[in-house]
Amino acid sequence: MNYDMKLNELRDQLDYIDDQIAALILKRLEQSSIIGKIKKEMSVDAYTPVREREILERIISSVNSDELKIHVKRIFERIIDESRAVQRKIK
Repeated sequence: MNYDMKLNELRDQLDYIDDQIAALILKRLEQSSIIGKIKKEMSVDAYTPVREREILERIISSVNSDELKIHVKRIFERIIDESRAVQRKIK
């Protein structure tokens, strides 16, 4: 087996996946911005701990690997943190 070729093939697949993730994160941030505007008009804080827990629980429950749950949780915690930051910047 040519490991260099296999490694390049796998990296190409990761690049493709990364592009899809980036596009979805941008869509999520756009939605978060719209939600932030609505929250601002309603005088509601950007931080909604109950909703954030619901999101994490829903996502984590879909992960079949106990070994990977913590990593997925950390990634989504970061995504949620950045979404909240977008909402807090709404003027």
